[in-house]
Amino acid sequence: AEDRGVQLLGPGQRRLTRSAGAAWDRAEREVRRMARRQKVMILYLADASLESHVIAWARYDGTGDKLHMSGDEAEPPYPTGLDALLDGWRLFQFSPVQPSAPGQEFATSYLKYEFAFEQLVDIDG
Repeated sequence: AEDRGVQLLGPGQRRLTRSAGAAWDRAEREVRRMARRQKVMILYLADASLESHVIAWARYDGTGDKLHMSGDEAEPPYPTGLDALLDGWRLFQFSPVQPSAPGQEFATSYLKYEFAFEQLVDIDG
């Protein structure tokens, strides 16, 4: 069978192949133009509940629109982790809750309630 640059996959479905020429080039340009980038936000909460208040945070912008640095914002981006979820951020990681060693329940240490969120953003390439 002659390859005309289109493969039929099923009812109403088609896939371009490289031999499609100009149609392939247009599709490839569109894919590059509509690239997807990730924004990441780390929220450190007062306790293990997403409803507790934010005590520290870090943000990273994979779109390149804004460079975030430590201490560049006086207020957290959201009051709670739940507020970030309600605004469309996706939770992809959180710290496991681990019991304190006996006698260390009130010792100051690292921030142990870390929640990592992401947003996927379409950008023009």
